[in-house]
Amino acid sequence: MTVTYPHNVFWWDHEDEELVSIAQGFTDLLRRIIPDPPRKKNSLEVLGESGSTEEELDAFLEEHNESEKIFHEAAKHGILGLLQILMRRHLPVGDALRFAAMNGQIDAVDFFISSGIEINSLMSDGKTALDWAAWDEDSASELRKRGAKLSSEL
Repeated sequence: MTVTYPHNVFWWDHEDEELVSIAQGFTDLLRRIIPDPPRKKNSLEVLGESGSTEEELDAFLEEHNESEKIFHEAAKHGILGLLQILMRRHLPVGDALRFAAMNGQIDAVDFFISSGIEINSLMSDGKTALDWAAWDEDSASELRKRGAKLSSEL
């Protein structure tokens, strides 16, 4: 004897002890799932992604004084213009090289190297940029071409 099940997806309402059909198969169920609304970006993320002007940067710094976080956001998104502005102002770089490396922003990595930041400098957590990018073979390969090493190799 072969038992066949309908292709519908059911939900068991334990309070009413009722089986309720909620979709006609998994494809239909997936179409019905409503994704979380996009998270609203904070002003720092907007500034870091936008490649903002020096005036916008000045206004943000006056209000928030979070230059290291701006460096991190700009590096994460590879916004070279904003990185250049921040570097010219000698603001703290922090772990910006890590954010560039782990997000595959090789142009930003090159910018930091050309600005005098050592590719194998240890981040605040004792890891190198390559430690953070090792999960992505392409990024890791590009970093190795630039002389990057894992912290365990230093």
